[in-house]
Amino acid sequence: MDKEKLKGRVYLSPVISADELVEMINKRAAELGRVPEKEEFEFAQVVKIKYGSWRRCLSIIELDPKYSLSDEELLELVQAKAAEIGRTPERTEFEYGSLIRPRFGSWKKFVLQAGLEPPIPKPKITNEELIEQVQKQAAELGRTPTAPEFKNRKTAQKRFGSWNNFILSAGLKTNDRKLKITNEEFIERVQKQAQELGRTPLRSEFEKGDVAASRFGNWTNFLRSAGLEPKNPRLSNEELIARVQARAAELGRTPLKTEFFHNEAAINRFGSWANFLQSASLEHEGQYMSKKELVKRLKEQKAELGRTPHKAEFKHSSTADKRFGSWKAFLSYAGLGPKRLRNETLIKRVQEKAEQLGRSPKMKEFPLYRQAIKRFGSWTNFLETAGLEVRKVNRISNEELVAAIHEKVAELGRTPTQQEFDYGTLASSRYGTWYEFIKSVGLEPVRARNVFTNEELIEMVQQQAAELGYTPNGPEFKFGSMASQRFGSWAKFVESAGLEVRRTKNVMKNEELIELVHVIAEDLGRTPVREEFPYTSLTITRFGSWTKFLESAGLEQYTAKNRMKNEELIELVQARATELGHAPTKDEFAYTALAKTRYGTWNNFIESAGLEPNNPRYNLSETQLMELIQAQAKKLRRTPFRKEFKYSTYAVKKFGSWDEFIESAGLEKRKAMSGLSDKRLLRLVRAQAKDEGRVPTKRSFPYGAMAASRYGSWSNFLKAAGLKTWKHGPVISNEELIEGVQAMAAELGRIPTNKEFKQKHTAVSRYGSWNEFLCQAGLKPKRSETTLSNEKLISLIQELAAKLGHVPSAEEFLHTKGATYRFGGWIKFLQEAGFDLSKFDRRLSNQELIELVQLKAAELGRSPIVREFQYGQMAASRYGTWGKFMESAGLKSFKARLSYSELIELLLERTAELGRVPKKEEFEFSKRAINKFGSWNTFLVDAGLEGEQTKPTSNNNPLDLWFL
Repeated sequence: MDKEKLKGRVYLSPVISADELVEMINKRAAELGRVPEKEEFEFAQVVKIKYGSWRRCLSIIELDPKYSLSDEELLELVQAKAAEIGRTPERTEFEYGSLIRPRFGSWKKFVLQAGLEPPIPKPKITNEELIEQVQKQAAELGRTPTAPEFKNRKTAQKRFGSWNNFILSAGLKTNDRKLKITNEEFIERVQKQAQELGRTPLRSEFEKGDVAASRFGNWTNFLRSAGLEPKNPRLSNEELIARVQARAAELGRTPLKTEFFHNEAAINRFGSWANFLQSASLEHEGQYMSKKELVKRLKEQKAELGRTPHKAEFKHSSTADKRFGSWKAFLSYAGLGPKRLRNETLIKRVQEKAEQLGRSPKMKEFPLYRQAIKRFGSWTNFLETAGLEVRKVNRISNEELVAAIHEKVAELGRTPTQQEFDYGTLASSRYGTWYEFIKSVGLEPVRARNVFTNEELIEMVQQQAAELGYTPNGPEFKFGSMASQRFGSWAKFVESAGLEVRRTKNVMKNEELIELVHVIAEDLGRTPVREEFPYTSLTITRFGSWTKFLESAGLEQYTAKNRMKNEELIELVQARATELGHAPTKDEFAYTALAKTRYGTWNNFIESAGLEPNNPRYNLSETQLMELIQAQAKKLRRTPFRKEFKYSTYAVKKFGSWDEFIESAGLEKRKAMSGLSDKRLLRLVRAQAKDEGRVPTKRSFPYGAMAASRYGSWSNFLKAAGLKTWKHGPVISNEELIEGVQAMAAELGRIPTNKEFKQKHTAVSRYGSWNEFLCQAGLKPKRSETTLSNEKLISLIQELAAKLGHVPSAEEFLHTKGATYRFGGWIKFLQEAGFDLSKFDRRLSNQELIELVQLKAAELGRSPIVREFQYGQMAASRYGTWGKFMESAGLKSFKARLSYSELIELLLERTAELGRVPKKEEFEFSKRAINKFGSWNTFLVDAGLEGEQTKPTSNNNPLDLWFL
């Protein structure tokens, strides 16, 4: 084991175990269809704590190599598959088919991007073919196959009504379920499986586990009848107590219920978790805790860890959630809320990224792009502030795109893939797909080809091994999947390259584990803690506990109180300063929180280490400060206010007061607000309106509060200045109103409601009513219930009843309000219409509710949310919650929280439905999208759509449109 690989590890102790982390990383990889980036994993910090770095973690856990495949590799692999079978493969024929939808959206888009023709859908299998298949399988098996053994069993069951009907139609005998497997056969099968596994199988691992347990009384009796010993024999009360005491000794405190493996058995035996702990002579910490006590415990744990603990690390997190409403609110109350990166830090990081790429980074290439957009208003503003060139991709014409692709062809000597072309996404957006773009410019799409020979793959892995100093594993090698496929396995590929195969943790011997922990202890100068050892889970499985493992290795357990001394912290920050060439900032040091806890402030810690604080705000000279204020004054065309100057506090410290600083910079002092005359105020607001091309708001005018106070209101002040506000005087003519509603009616294909029309209030105030406005626009207004006679209402309800086959409910009748008003109530109206109410149940039955929601789901193509279902409130009231109602209807409850990809997918569906980019008001989940993406335009950009911007008409005065 190379000692250098074990250095620089973070010595912290999160509650999340290594096994749980591995499971969560694998789950996230399955969601994304690739290896997740550090920023895409919620517990990346915990990974850093346990493994030292994200890359090391991925190499240790040996993630499935398929997730490390890039988009280019997937395209190359599908091209190779197409060449192999002589046609475009189906998704099920492609080994990595499960990765395609999360990456490319659909199989069709994927194959088009690969330059292949979409596969022709397979014809449906006929009943005769189904029968032939099952007869052939029966001949091979020598018996009638069971339903799970038949590949197309679902289709067969659906076509013939049941499995037995299908078997009989095929002229085969049905299986006798009762006599299918005897007890002796069960015993033979479980003994055979135990021999294969090398241990007693679990009930869930045995094919007929539930049937066997039912036959023999329970699973344990079945195993003992087969001469096998149960894997987890029943523990006695004394053994349970001994185990929880051992767990408490290992943790150094009373374990939580979730931290004890046998918690369910303990609660069943002793009645409750508290009784169990009392029997084990352990303190139960479940008593009521005040807010102060919770905060105290949080700060104690923070001092112990050297940082703010995660929610999963704080054992009273559920109590804190209940008491404060959320974990974030609890941290804010305790004064430990998340600290945002400074604007300077964001700018510095994007500049570093630009230097690394050799160009201005794209939005998606910068991990903190959402935070940057939120701070600076847009990605363009952020790049300009950072002094970087803005890439104006969308302004490229189609002719320039064609010229650029031909240049790329000349450079590569072949047709490039979408990923190889700088404007690939833009080209796909303009022409529909990459395939269509390539065809339109007269090029042949890239066909299947083998990119690398076996010799080239071997040469590349040898080169990477030389760079790393060890043999890389599958995920670390860019073409790991291709190599494994070519050579049969990763191990065979590595052997062919003449490299040593890295041994996995499962084959490490006990002596090797002990030797490794001694190496790490020697490297650290002390006994490592559990999180610092890469094979903790394996050692606990082999030796029973971490303590026993250390005892076997002859090492003394290291306590949590003195993990890192002040001298070690100072050595680390000095080493970091040497590496950077300057004193590190808080963001550049791994143990900032611990240092601040120990030394009070970051500057105290830096000074204790004999370094000079590296804060640009406090490195400015008097001359630099004056130059900065003069530049800002020139930009504003006036002397800035103190609150407008970024370094005002430091300037006051340097010059004694703000006025002296302004005088030293040669600027004119601003007169006191009370000293401005009314004429001066009016002159200033007119000048600002002229400069900005619009009427200033109260907030944008520096003396807005004083002006409003002098004139009674901001509107009165604007009137006195001869400026019009949007509330006074029309800003849109009657003709424009009519044109607007006519255009909306044409777009919707129907008459819009007043809620859908943006200028509804203006229209109603001009024309007296909404219906009158629609009449003037040449649109036929919706017929009001007031124009229907009583006889017509009765006729309409009777027609509806005949159509539905039952007495309509109030929700089913279009004119309910009018009928209720005319007849004094819904029941009276039904009586007047001649319905027999003794047979009428005014409440829909539960079954009717379920049938209706299933129809709604079929109509939407997904589970409806509560407000989309006409009887949503009734259903939620009947079943307790909407989720329980959806379960009863056999539907999945629509997620209250939508992921980024789900929101984008819903937006694209809405775009396809409208045939254009939807407006914010037209997208049902616009608020969620804005919360997740920062703004509506950012959401559209991330979805590959261009945001529509409102442009004022040229014949309008800019001052009249300031509110737009």
